[in-house]
Amino acid sequence: MPDPEKVEIYRNQLLEMSDAELNALVAQEKDTEQREAAKRAEFEENQRFFNRPEAVADFDFWSRASYWTIDEALALSLGKNPRLVNWEKLAPFVQISKFAAEFEGRRMLAQRAQSMAQLADTNIPGFFLAWAARTGLSVPKALLAAVNARGVQIADWKSLYDEAVARIAALEKERGAGEAQPSPEPVDSLRARERETLLKLIIGMAIRGYGHNPSADRTGTAREIAGDLEKNGIGLDEDTVRKWLKRAREVLPGDWKPDNKD
Repeated sequence: MPDPEKVEIYRNQLLEMSDAELNALVAQEKDTEQREAAKRAEFEENQRFFNRPEAVADFDFWSRASYWTIDEALALSLGKNPRLVNWEKLAPFVQISKFAAEFEGRRMLAQRAQSMAQLADTNIPGFFLAWAARTGLSVPKALLAAVNARGVQIADWKSLYDEAVARIAALEKERGAGEAQPSPEPVDSLRARERETLLKLIIGMAIRGYGHNPSADRTGTAREIAGDLEKNGIGLDEDTVRKWLKRAREVLPGDWKPDNKD
């Protein structure tokens, strides 16, 4: 129990203080309390399962995987072992853990990307890492190095698609098609091999990067692509994009179906 005599002495000291001195003392005590609370929270965070040594990811091992699930990819993007760190285990800590809250935020972005066919349930490592970079999510350099060491291209399919479409637009412009003609005729002067390669790039990346279904009579892919091109300063109207999507469909194998696009 507190010493009554000391309590009385402290009480008298407080009564003798000016308002400014009391306010300063209160502020000091609050600051001390906050720092102590932060230390306790940091200690508790460090003791949780996802901060133990065994929760550190083995990037070399996971870089060998042919694909990552979304949960695995998110754990790896935060440097954690997917075998131990996953959403089911982290969900109870979201309100009290910065790490769990960060995982939840990334998971929300990934789920929305899935709903727009920008990510699948399972993705090749390079594809997920390209999406993460495009979305502005930090990823351990060691993970990037491990994947690159396997010779896996970390490809941003949408950027590659934009480049392919822009290349065709540039070739048409050189030929004198002009911007006033939104749907010009095929460019006969293009070398057959280059044209076929560009068409393959277009249809492949439209399917993989934009979730495009070439079998559908009408989709919103052309509008989405035109919008992305505009954001990147590459002017190409929706009708022109739609025209090239239709032409690119010709290079697909005859047995292509929407359910084998992944």
